Amino acid sequence: MAYRIIALDGGGIRGVMTAIWLSRLEQKLGGRLRDHIDLIAGTSTGSILACGVSVGIPADDIVDMYLTRGQEVFPTFSSRFWERVQRTFQEGLSAPRYDGLGLNRVLKSVFREETFGNLKIRPTIVVSYNAFEREAVLFKNTLDNFTHLPVWEVVRASSSAPAYFPAHIMKLAKERIPLIDGGVVANNPTACAIAEGIRHTRLFPPNGRPVVLEDIVVASFGTGQTTRRITVEEALEWGGVQWALPVLDVLFDGAGDAVDFTSKQLLAEDSYFRFQCRLDSKLDDLDNADPRNLKELVATAEDYLKHSGGEEKLQQLADLLKENPQPAVKEEKSISAPVPAFPSEAESIDLQQEQPKQEVEKQKPTETVASTKASNDSELPNLLKTIFKRRPKAPQTQLVAQDESVENGMPVAVPSKQNRQNFAA
Repeated sequence: MAYRIIALDGGGIRGVMTAIWLSRLEQKLGGRLRDHIDLIAGTSTGSILACGVSVGIPADDIVDMYLTRGQEVFPTFSSRFWERVQRTFQEGLSAPRYDGLGLNRVLKSVFREETFGNLKIRPTIVVSYNAFEREAVLFKNTLDNFTHLPVWEVVRASSSAPAYFPAHIMKLAKERIPLIDGGVVANNPTACAIAEGIRHTRLFPPNGRPVVLEDIVVASFGTGQTTRRITVEEALEWGGVQWALPVLDVLFDGAGDAVDFTSKQLLAEDSYFRFQCRLDSKLDDLDNADPRNLKELVATAEDYLKHSGGEEKLQQLADLLKENPQPAVKEEKSISAPVPAFPSEAESIDLQQEQPKQEVEKQKPTETVASTKASNDSELPNLLKTIFKRRPKAPQTQLVAQDESVENGMPVAVPSKQNRQNFAA
């Protein structure tokens, strides 16, 4: 049985494109996406989508949220002029472009009092970055350290893009920690999701054995590839001020492309789906929530489906997800872990030793970091073969989705579908 992963990139207001693609996928599945996947991961705006899907909000409602509340998160310059002047006097010219209050308000109204541990897809992963310790943080709803946290705060920590929003201060492991946008370390969280899927199923095998690469099906959703050029003269002459915002696009896109390449080599051709399109330069701003720009983003997302093979690829993905009705692990016992996303060798061994005795007895001996390190020499040739030799494409049998009763998701404070029709008109 396939182990099904959804990974959602960051990209600010451009997340509306991803939401449209997820909405179309839910239509093809005939029900909620969360009932057809085993792990979901998101960074920045992708974390809003990931947690929204995991809590049970229909993707169509998430589309409406972007269209109708985007300007609360990213208000126009004219509407925030005096607020910006005041903050400039208080904090200087280096103050973030937005105060983050609108983002907080929208996230609280969407996720309300929901806690991270109650999200139904297990694991749900959100990527952030600890600016104090200079290390990545992977929020996982399967770890006791994070289950009590409000969902809106976890998402806020992942969405605090430098220069756009202030860092989000959270109390983790009894310390106040400044957390910033996860895009600075993994704007495309696909690699993190694959690694966590393998690690997690070693501890909790879904069918009596850990998941291996050949079992994994990944759908990775981008938010549009920027095409705005940086000229030779600009690249030579720009200093810190000029690079402040463009460097985020460079880092996000460049790192995302590298993850896409790596994932293609690791997974079989018929097991990896990347949804991404190139953006006109006028559409690539992370914070342009003007209705005209949103209308263009909607049109670009729809055009990708109609004219770039996106619709067919979504259908192939839906068929695969429906053919593999393996339920997500929902009743696992959480284990405690340090705050850092990537524990040291000793910490990794400790994590496995912390498992309940009965869990250890049920499993075959799991491979620890130490045993992996000891056997690197013998396993390296096999690893290289896995990376550089793809499996032949397996024939697919299309099955008809079974009828499912879809219970109401968590209420979202958004207007009716008429708003979306107005944008699409």
